[in-house]
Amino acid sequence: MKVSSKYILREGEKVTETVDLFSNTKIQEQAQTMDQAELSRKENLYQKLRKAFPPECESNKVADYFSKKEIQQLYVVIRISYLRDHQVLDEFKAICQNQTIHSLLSFISSNDKKNLTKNMIAKIEKLKGGKK
Repeated sequence: MKVSSKYILREGEKVTETVDLFSNTKIQEQAQTMDQAELSRKENLYQKLRKAFPPECESNKVADYFSKKEIQQLYVVIRISYLRDHQVLDEFKAICQNQTIHSLLSFISSNDKKNLTKNMIAKIEKLKGGKK
């Protein structure tokens, strides 16, 4: 039985398409798993931060809960992690001026690096003496 080069080429293309489809599916599954893990990590950080505040204060404005001096001290903690990232620093300032505690907690947990969440919890507990 003689096999033509066109037949071999078509079969090779089918195999390539199958491999590509398999690879894309695996990549998508892996990305979805990584996204789920990241979301879970951020939710865990958020819950840890939430415990540093009294119950039901998430709807309070940051500026109403913390004094200007306390906000400056929190800003120092943010700057340690984001010294050169002015976008993050500006966003933190905006949240402190006119957003809620919930927004602040979401922001910190979403931007966690270099133990930011741990350091913020320690600073908040020091400023406010833990939960009130």
